[in-house]
Amino acid sequence: MAIRSTQKNMLAILTASAIASVSVEAKSQALTSYILSGECHSLTLAKYDFTQGCEPKLINIVHKDGRTGFYFTVRTGPVITFSGKAPQSKVGTDSAIQPIDRLIWNFGSGVAPIVMPATGECKFTNPFKGRAWIACRARTKDGESVGEFETNGARPTAQEFRDGA
Repeated sequence: MAIRSTQKNMLAILTASAIASVSVEAKSQALTSYILSGECHSLTLAKYDFTQGCEPKLINIVHKDGRTGFYFTVRTGPVITFSGKAPQSKVGTDSAIQPIDRLIWNFGSGVAPIVMPATGECKFTNPFKGRAWIACRARTKDGESVGEFETNGARPTAQEFRDGA
């Protein structure tokens, strides 16, 4: 029972940390958070490899203004977000590509997020249709970053937030 409570508290902290790294231009707009469970297969940020500490949860936040973020969380490190505002491209009935224009490191605890211009994409399949795959790649001035996550097939948990309301 204590373990389940600790897991719920950790998930609340991870979600709050992801919400805290919401971009400035999206403030005061409704946003929806999707929490996906599964396995993080890879998480690198330029020359840093966070794969060992990558949590088995991925948070996808869709902002009212069209910006989408894929938030990879690390046990003892930052929340790493692949973020893009350009329209998604459908590449099949249950798959799409989200262009990425920012990579964000959020360390929480009052530390301002590091926002880096980036070019890349996140390819993903529909997590509401069973097992899904999210594969993000982005290049910044510091090098290439990669995040790869496979869901366990459970339906994502959705929650709508209103920031600044």
